[in-house]
Amino acid sequence: MIGYPDEASDLLNRDELSSHMSQFASELDLNNRVMYQSTATSTTYNEERKIWESRIACSNGERRVSARYLVLAHGGGYSGRFIPNIPGADTFKGSIQHSVDFRNAENLVKDGAKV
Repeated sequence: MIGYPDEASDLLNRDELSSHMSQFASELDLNNRVMYQSTATSTTYNEERKIWESRIACSNGERRVSARYLVLAHGGGYSGRFIPNIPGADTFKGSIQHSVDFRNAENLVKDGAKV
């Protein structure tokens, strides 16, 4: 198991987190196991077999996969900013920051955020 980097502080900055995640992906060979730029076209749970069965549209065609657990992740690599219209946001007294702008927690702590 990959441990938390000894040299990292308790409040990772963006570059430290990115470096740690890259090391993690490399050591677990995730770049060859993760289907990037793909779309789940169908996903069903097979009650009899107790597994998820999915069809995935990839750049090189469709893949069918089955697994005991299913994790759908999206948004990685998207650099645009989407901030949803959340009722009450205009009266929120805390800091509102898009993840693209996050560098470290220093400003959040200065503004009174609890970590």
